[in-house]
Amino acid sequence: GGWLLAAACAGVVFVALNMFMCTLGRWAKRGVVARPRQLLDFYPVSIELTMAAVGILVAALWRASPVYVLLAVVPMVLLYQLLWLRELQVKSRTDAKTGVFNIAHFREVADAEIRRASRSGTPLGVLVVDLDHLRDINNTRGHLAGDVAIIGAASLLRSTVREFDVVCRFGGEEFLVLLPNADAAATHAIAERLREC
Repeated sequence: GGWLLAAACAGVVFVALNMFMCTLGRWAKRGVVARPRQLLDFYPVSIELTMAAVGILVAALWRASPVYVLLAVVPMVLLYQLLWLRELQVKSRTDAKTGVFNIAHFREVADAEIRRASRSGTPLGVLVVDLDHLRDINNTRGHLAGDVAIIGAASLLRSTVREFDVVCRFGGEEFLVLLPNADAAATHAIAERLREC
């Protein structure tokens, strides 16, 4: 029983450390600041726990007999397939440069939110955000500097709007922000807050 407890503790440490390093990597690469709620989303936590459990299973099988480790091959292959599928799902709905949603996913979410707002009679706001002088940045400092400005703007949008708002890259320097339950006054206030940043 002692080794099992040690393995479980190692699994918990693995999950916590892996999620911390992934969060740190997203911040270092794209400037994405994870919100506390995102860290506890069911899917990533369940995947991390499953990986830790498979590790404990392999250790248990190895203790019984190294030959039994072959039994863990099937769960490991299935886990890899699930991770690959999730990666494809995330890539299909996010903008590669900024990490915010792309227009295709935004349309799906917006359609659902419009139907929900119509049924419930709740307000729904939309912002169109355009970066001024991006062409000047590209012409004077190069397109890499322009990319930095776009990535910074996306990060600023994500960190400034509410947690449940949906940020999307619409075009080159244009973004859309869907604001559920935001009436005209709330939408204007959020727009002013973004403008002042």
